[in-house]
Amino acid sequence: MQAEIPLIILLTLSLYSLVMVILTAVGIRSQRRVRGRERIITQVVCENCGYKVTRSFTPGDYVGAKTREKCPRCGSPMRISLIFVEKDASISRYLFTSREPGNAGYYKSLIRLK
Repeated sequence: MQAEIPLIILLTLSLYSLVMVILTAVGIRSQRRVRGRERIITQVVCENCGYKVTRSFTPGDYVGAKTREKCPRCGSPMRISLIFVEKDASISRYLFTSREPGNAGYYKSLIRLK
């Protein structure tokens, strides 16, 4: 009877460890989904009339660079005025359950700034 007790304890601990590994993996997966994708965006402005266009970043873009693009309004050359990262976080149940109301992080994750 004494030889069976350590075996039961070993099986119980193994089962507990397996459950904890599964729960950890599920938690990490849901956090990845919240982060979403990040895109680098370039804002191009007309030198003459101030018309603004946003497009995907292309290698070689830098702030102040003249582009080959022409303004659709007046035909003047355009310059890169801004390069920024746009985060596209998918709203999921995790956003609502991971943060408590009243915490600034709770509301910040729900507001989308453009």
